Amino acid sequence: MKYSKYIKQRGSLARAMVYASFFSMCLAVGVAHAQPYPNKPIRIIVPFAAGSPTDILARIVAQKMTESLGTTVVDNRAGANGIIATEYVAKSAPDGYTIELGISGTHGSNAALYSKLPYDPVRHFEPITLAAQVPFALFASNAFPAKSVKEMVSMAKANPGKYNIGTTSAGIQLTAELLKIAAGINLTLVPYKTQATALTDLSSGNLDMLIYAVSAALGQMKAGQFQALAVTSGQRSKLVPDLPTFVELGFPELSVTAWFAFYAPAGTPKEIVNKLYDAISKALKAPDVQKTLFDIGVEVVGSTPEELGKVTQNEIDKWKRIVREAKIPPLDTN
Repeated sequence: MKYSKYIKQRGSLARAMVYASFFSMCLAVGVAHAQPYPNKPIRIIVPFAAGSPTDILARIVAQKMTESLGTTVVDNRAGANGIIATEYVAKSAPDGYTIELGISGTHGSNAALYSKLPYDPVRHFEPITLAAQVPFALFASNAFPAKSVKEMVSMAKANPGKYNIGTTSAGIQLTAELLKIAAGINLTLVPYKTQATALTDLSSGNLDMLIYAVSAALGQMKAGQFQALAVTSGQRSKLVPDLPTFVELGFPELSVTAWFAFYAPAGTPKEIVNKLYDAISKALKAPDVQKTLFDIGVEVVGSTPEELGKVTQNEIDKWKRIVREAKIPPLDTN
């Protein structure tokens, strides 16, 4: 009897220890979950290689975010026109520790150009903020007779298909198609594999026109190697303030830039999105950040998460319409 009673007492004690251990474990888990965000490094996934404008922007912002939120690092995952990195973020945990610096391609034109994407640029993401933009311009060779957009349109209408325009990427091809549709003209598109070759042909007069990033062609334009007719941004570019916009010239649809924006995976809590928004916005407003970006031709924009959501959807809708009207065959991700 005494032995049996001892066994029961030991059993009760063992159960009590198990319960206490379980309770302690639950308490520890609860404390871990209660730790304020962030409590570990935040990763900014960049869909292009180190040294690209997207990478430079991400690293500048990451440095400032480290000052306000703690360690923030850049993770480059280049390939497949940004699809690899964007899919990775779409499938990441919605905990605020993995975000993407997407661009107008990954969250805009890709949805129009590809028959099927492994992610949905709207459903699979929480918008944080539109960060910056790089305006394009319509450049023309010095040998090209037109010295204004009005003259160019008049000449193109009188000579359908006679004049050509170079493209160096899918996004620029879409912008050229938009120009043709908006102006009601027929230009011959000439695709280039390298940007350097396109600029060389434009300088030599072998190419009539080229849509290209203002910042990348500014030096050669100022050196007189070719002329600029108009910028495609909605407002005049600070890089070339004397150059009119297509919007000013009567083409409201031609408001196109290469833009950069931050996104988190869908389902990321609103309070975390707001923290990220505050930290990134603060970084972008810093004078040293704005100057560094301006020096490489990147203009800071900024927006609320709601505004970025509208920009994303509008971009997708616009480019899908242009792809349909231009009858551009869809690309395959395989």
